[in-house]
Amino acid sequence: MPHGYEERFMNGLRIAFSVSLLIFLAGGPLQAEPQWVTNQAARLAIGQPFFTRQSPLSSRATIGGAGGVAYGADTLVVADGNRVGSQPLNNRVLVYRNVGSFLPKPGDELSQDGECPACLGLPDVVLGQPDFDTFIPNVENGMQNPTGVATDGVRIAVADTDNNRVLIWHSIPTQDGHPPDVVIGQGDAVNNAPGTSSTLMRGPQGVWFDQSGKFFVADTQNSRVLIYNSVPTTTGAAADVVLGQPDFDTRPEPDLTQSNVDAAATTMLDPVAVTTKNNKLFVTDLGFNRILIFNGIPVSNNAPADVVVGQPNMESKVANNVSELCQPLENPPGESPNEDDPNADLLNTNASFPLRCDRTLSFPRFAISDGEKLYVSDGGNDRILIFNEIPTGNAPYPNTVIGQQDFFTLFESDGAASVRAPQAIAHDGENLYVTDPFARRILVFTPGENQIVQNGLRNAASFLIRATGTLVFDRGDRFATDYSELGDEFAKAGQQFDVEIGGSFLADSQPDKYTYTAVGGETAEAVRDAFAEQINNDPNAVAFAESFIGEGDHAKARIQFGGSVREGEVVTLMVGGRSYAAQMQAGDPAFVVVDRIKFFAKVDPLVAVMRDPKDVATLMIVAREVGPIGNGIPYAVHVEQGSAITVAAEGDVLSGGGQEHILVLSAKEEGPIGNDLQLKWSKNIAGGLDIDTTGARFIGGSDARELPAGTLATIFGTGFADSIYSATLENGRLPTELGGVSLYANGILAPLLMVSPTQVNFQIPWETAGTTVSVYVRRRLPDGSIQVSVPRATNVTRAAPGLFAFSGEEPRRAVALHGQDKATGTVAIQAIVPVGPGEVQPGLPTPAGVIVTIFVNGRSYTIETTEAESPFSIRDRLVDLINAGEGDPDVVAKADQIGFFSARATVTFKGEIRANDTFTAFVNDRLYTVIATEDDTLLSIRNKLAQKINSGFGDIDVTAELISSVGDPRFQIVARKLGEEGNNIFFNIAISPDESPTTLETDLGEDVNTLKNGRTPPVVFLTAREAGQVGNEITFGGESSDIVGVRVTAAATNLCCGNEKFSLITQENPASPGETIILYATGLGFTSPLPQGQGLESGMPTPIGQLFNVPFNSEDFVSALAGRKTAQVRWVGLAPLLIGTYQINLKLLEDLPDNPALKLTIAQKRFVSNPVTIPVKNITPRLNRTDANPHR
Repeated sequence: MPHGYEERFMNGLRIAFSVSLLIFLAGGPLQAEPQWVTNQAARLAIGQPFFTRQSPLSSRATIGGAGGVAYGADTLVVADGNRVGSQPLNNRVLVYRNVGSFLPKPGDELSQDGECPACLGLPDVVLGQPDFDTFIPNVENGMQNPTGVATDGVRIAVADTDNNRVLIWHSIPTQDGHPPDVVIGQGDAVNNAPGTSSTLMRGPQGVWFDQSGKFFVADTQNSRVLIYNSVPTTTGAAADVVLGQPDFDTRPEPDLTQSNVDAAATTMLDPVAVTTKNNKLFVTDLGFNRILIFNGIPVSNNAPADVVVGQPNMESKVANNVSELCQPLENPPGESPNEDDPNADLLNTNASFPLRCDRTLSFPRFAISDGEKLYVSDGGNDRILIFNEIPTGNAPYPNTVIGQQDFFTLFESDGAASVRAPQAIAHDGENLYVTDPFARRILVFTPGENQIVQNGLRNAASFLIRATGTLVFDRGDRFATDYSELGDEFAKAGQQFDVEIGGSFLADSQPDKYTYTAVGGETAEAVRDAFAEQINNDPNAVAFAESFIGEGDHAKARIQFGGSVREGEVVTLMVGGRSYAAQMQAGDPAFVVVDRIKFFAKVDPLVAVMRDPKDVATLMIVAREVGPIGNGIPYAVHVEQGSAITVAAEGDVLSGGGQEHILVLSAKEEGPIGNDLQLKWSKNIAGGLDIDTTGARFIGGSDARELPAGTLATIFGTGFADSIYSATLENGRLPTELGGVSLYANGILAPLLMVSPTQVNFQIPWETAGTTVSVYVRRRLPDGSIQVSVPRATNVTRAAPGLFAFSGEEPRRAVALHGQDKATGTVAIQAIVPVGPGEVQPGLPTPAGVIVTIFVNGRSYTIETTEAESPFSIRDRLVDLINAGEGDPDVVAKADQIGFFSARATVTFKGEIRANDTFTAFVNDRLYTVIATEDDTLLSIRNKLAQKINSGFGDIDVTAELISSVGDPRFQIVARKLGEEGNNIFFNIAISPDESPTTLETDLGEDVNTLKNGRTPPVVFLTAREAGQVGNEITFGGESSDIVGVRVTAAATNLCCGNEKFSLITQENPASPGETIILYATGLGFTSPLPQGQGLESGMPTPIGQLFNVPFNSEDFVSALAGRKTAQVRWVGLAPLLIGTYQINLKLLEDLPDNPALKLTIAQKRFVSNPVTIPVKNITPRLNRTDANPHR
């Protein structure tokens, strides 16, 4: 790596990463006491090797679908069974002794062992089975689906649900398979028939030891709670009190779907849990979707409850009783949402209320109190509700929700902040233990300092990624075929422009509409800015607008020469007060006149002078700067008096320079949800200004919270540190403590780059396992005390790239470097064989006697072909000729072979359009379909089908390009990649039904279903001898005396892209089309080889000399777009000398127009990075497509 590169880039990266990340967020003062926080993550996990493992193979270390948990006197007891359908059912109870010896306290330093130090704990004893590897259901000396457990630290009770009984051990067993001391619910230890009496039970699921010495059972399928005035000491003991039924012998229909029991203060329906605290009794009444609170322990049968949670009164029983307990929606939609749509979950099917809110319950599973707070497991809503005070009135409001981001959302996940159908809860005075049966784990939640903001974990490069839509304001003449077709440059009086932005996820399903009516004479910029003002001043807008300058046209003029030339006469071109005189020779044809003038005028600072691609006798004068700035530059041609040279000029000033005015609309809702937004426009009067979009939908919304292993990440919050501390390498790696601050990710100490009062920059450890990460910040205060934040969680995905950029408004300017030092150019050599009128194809061999020439800065290198000579031989001979002796003074030539022309197919639309006919384009395994309407024409169907193929980021293999022509509408399907590789792309187009009056014709030929004419010819690759921008001034080209036999094609007229390698791309030093540039990113995930296998540990810079490539496969493949066009990713992998940072070597297309803010994105499968921009400027002004290609 060249000397100075590391320092130069690291300085740029520090600017982009450190300065731009110092976004000081407003944060409230820290709480004096630890607190519970909505959507906080679990700090620890028990029962799996990492948070999301969900191993279906149970053992001592891994549990099954555990539904019961209890804590007492440093002992944790887990019932490894459930009644909610989670597998496996292990028919056992696990006992964890001395929990404090392996369960770290919040402020403790974690031992750095394994891939998840926060996932820990091995049970000491198993009950119900002889060992930890046996799971057989049994009655005598066994269990059958135990779902509930209780312990007071001395005894253990188990609800042996499917054996219709409760088992009691009067001392905590120390041996596996130890039998219980007492069985209740049955008369002995060998029978298990269900029954309804004071001594029999039916599917009990809840048990509890009261501090007063009483014992409680939730006898679930008998719809009652049994109270024993003392803990039974004999098998078959009878209960003393029954709640929920009038007596011990009454029960309702056990099938909930057939039950006709009315809810009341004295009735229950399938209660699944019972607990007590300070003489209060809490019953989880599953079937009636409520928690019943008794203000005293009842001493008589059928006593009424005093308070109900989850219902407005004792007579209500509906799951998520939203019409009684929730505020109606402010803007209810006109129809019911689609429940299959993940964005529809906020809406109820009656379209007036949310699906749930803070006061509702859906099939709750447990309630427990610590004497001050009440904790409720709301199983049907996948959440835990926390009430800061024990409720004293019906339908109370909870203060905190765990498992969801708010009280209204239902998001199912196996992440560290999620619980799926949570069952039992245990409390040890500090931690909550929650059974999560479908993830086969016990999550441990702990209160702490509310420091990390919700959704505060972010990719350090991208921060947030909003979906965007783009409106392009321009004249309606962008593809005029000559200047006589130029449209108006201003809006017409009375011209009305309408823009609509909307999406199905919006509460009212109605798009936002914005209108501008022109008074006449407004520019595109003025109309754009008027829309920006309207949108940004709309408080209910779903997007905000930002104005940019986009692509444009260069001002230009044409001068056609003719007549005859006398020896020595002088022709003078005058441009902007500067004169360039060229002396002619007798008989010079018109194209030589053009070339002579071009040679002398090439140094003009304001214009480029070139030959018109459509007419060799025409000189074109093109402003070097794109846009209207070139309009009005004066020019003239002077010939000597009496000259026979004819001159036909278009005027006396350059004209036609224009620029797109872009309005970028960014969804206010970040992430993928914004991709649902749709964008439409219309105008009432043709001509004048035009509006266009880059697609019918917003695109590019991704989740910057997804953090693959190795990603550089950021936490936003408050109170992290007392100052700003930046890391330096210690023993070749980043530190894990800065300013007393450390950060744990799944229990792993994370490498730190920077800490500040509101922000921590760190690396997700490479060894992070699974698909979630739980992160918390630990701070050692000056007095030695420890401050710990509540954990927050986010997803760990395979890949989620973010591009580094400097601070500023989105899209931000990329941290991008020039990737090459010497200018280069290519000349392709192809043998051409005629195959029909106007058609040719590459072929071998070439004819003899063809004169082939390559020009370099006015010097000619010429050979004559021999019989049956191959293009490769012609190339090699030219290379040898250029390099002969001391070689060309300006360039070095080498032989190469590259993609030079994209494979393609032309489709022609003929006939008539019939409503309801279906038009389908097939590209590999992808289908694009348009159904015709009554208003459609051949032209509109062509345009719609092209838009389908190009919508969003477009098809991954091809683009659809419209062809402007007289006659039947046509478009071309063009491979994104240059070269012969595109010839393998399957393509077909069809109409149904078969008898359609429309005909679709392709130029592929009969029974050919792949694109054609992709070419990867041999090329002469020219490299400037001198590094830097000086090489960009070298002109080159090529020609053949027989273009039917040998075609010689130069990629440009000047060598390109010489620069100071690794220098920053700036407005003063922009990128050039065709240049290879370097971008930097994080979050690209896996490399080959994996870093850990090569000794590259978290926090260590990538070593020089070892490549860590991002694999070239369907899961990890990196693609790129530059200005809505595919850019070639030449290499991507971990950047040498940097930490957690990937380098992307990207080759820009040669035909990019000048653009001060060309938008770039990269993507891996479904995940698209944040957009960034770079300035791009052509070394020689780029002609409009209509100027450069006479066939457009």
